[in-house]
Amino acid sequence: MGKRNRRYRKRRSGGLGLFITLVIIGVVVAVLVTILGLTSSKSSFRESGINSLNEGDYDKSIEWFKSALAQEQWMSEDIDLDIRYYLAEAYIHTGEYDKALKQYNILIKANSNYEDTLFYQEITLALENYQKGNYDEAIVSIENAISRGYDELYVFEGSCYGMKGDYEQMFASFETYLESYEESTYVYSQYASAYINLAQFDNAKTYIDKGLALEEDTYRQNLLFDEIAYYEYMQDYDTAFAKAKEFVELYPDNEEGKEEYDFLYTRVAH
Repeated sequence: MGKRNRRYRKRRSGGLGLFITLVIIGVVVAVLVTILGLTSSKSSFRESGINSLNEGDYDKSIEWFKSALAQEQWMSEDIDLDIRYYLAEAYIHTGEYDKALKQYNILIKANSNYEDTLFYQEITLALENYQKGNYDEAIVSIENAISRGYDELYVFEGSCYGMKGDYEQMFASFETYLESYEESTYVYSQYASAYINLAQFDNAKTYIDKGLALEEDTYRQNLLFDEIAYYEYMQDYDTAFAKAKEFVELYPDNEEGKEEYDFLYTRVAH
């Protein structure tokens, strides 16, 4: 009987010891979680920011990413760097290129994905200069990126030359781009506008038609506006007015379209 009781007590004692050990471990972990910030909302804020970014709500995504960075958390260097990439992307979408550049500078100092970050920095710098009208500086940044193998940026280079009025270089950049990449309404709208400016209206109409025939329609609005301009320059005011009428019905918020419609209205019989 006594032996059985001693074995019983021994088992109870051993079980209680393990339970206490587990409780102590749990308490220690809880304390560490509190002290080290492992229960912060950093990850959930990051995910909310990414969701907003993907939905196109860039201002909201910026708020989420800044909130995530503000959360203190132990050993969070890697996730903070990741958040900064997303934050920089959001700033680019809102046109706040200086703020995006600040994030890339932090990432470069941290040696985070160094080559990729340098590329993003170059492109953001080009976008900032393009926005400010500093096209020569933008071209330098673009060419630096192209030299590292990003030849899809020839289309951006062409746009800069177009803004400078250097259509020969613009066409050369676009032709290089089209050797490796698909036709696009953007490129053809740029061709059309350039040829209108050069008073080469037959060439302009060729690219308008080629652009409007594409299934990709991102810059269809630009092509349709160029089409109005083409018929206006041809002094075919009836067709130009008909096109302008269709245009303002499709894009009622386009102020240039309204102006063209009002102007052409005075050129046709009613």
